[in-house]
Amino acid sequence: MPLNVKAGGSWRTASKVHVKVSGAWAVADQLWGYMSGGWRSAWQNEVRYINTANRTAASVYELMGSPTQPGNYIFENQATISAGTGTYALRTGVFPAGSTLLIVNKGYIRGKGGNGGTPTVVGAAGGTALYVDMDCTIDNTNGYIFSGGGGGGGASCVASAISVYLYASGGGGAGSAEGAGGTTTQVGSPGTATTGGAGGSATYTIAGKTWKAVGGAGGANGAAGVNGSYITAGGTGWVYVTKAGGAAGAAIARNGKTVTITGGNNTTQIKGAIA
Repeated sequence: MPLNVKAGGSWRTASKVHVKVSGAWAVADQLWGYMSGGWRSAWQNEVRYINTANRTAASVYELMGSPTQPGNYIFENQATISAGTGTYALRTGVFPAGSTLLIVNKGYIRGKGGNGGTPTVVGAAGGTALYVDMDCTIDNTNGYIFSGGGGGGGASCVASAISVYLYASGGGGAGSAEGAGGTTTQVGSPGTATTGGAGGSATYTIAGKTWKAVGGAGGANGAAGVNGSYITAGGTGWVYVTKAGGAAGAAIARNGKTVTITGGNNTTQIKGAIA
């Protein structure tokens, strides 16, 4: 609840209240009022920022003005925050020592999808949604935190003696931005915000026999990409290569910090590891 004070002839919201304790001024945490026979909290020292704009690779600390004084900070997200080409969508940053941080997510926080692999390169890992630099509390009751899906792996089937070269790339992982499909010969499809792209495929058939290189699909939000694979009809002189799909990103990268989630901690609203 804000506390308004009149200064210079106009009402303003106070960010801090000082009280004198033992001869020295100290910052008050709360003000209480006596009402209807009981004490009630009338004001709490907090700084709140409500984000209503879609953003990419954002920092809570910077959006809140890079404060230099300790306080109780509340960041409320009502929009979509995505990673774009960055390694995370939203980062807490580090507030001054003694501060508390509450993130109230009422929108989407989306990590980047991993790019699809090729017959020589594994699928890329998905990106982090929320990167934590300090102890914090998260209320995700009305929001969604999705890590990026891993890119699919590629595959190849080669019989150089008969000049058959089958190359297939993996699909891109889900995320925002979505992962690109692998680009070798039979390219993979890009992912979308919520689904992984299909892998490419290359086929050789002769005398009713079929050889096929299959690129793995990109992973959905919070899921790894599928490994590349192949289908063979046997025979000598063939060389087969498969590459692994990329790992899923983290929904919340804790980095050894304490993260308390008070609501919305389920596989529907948080996709990806809390690691």
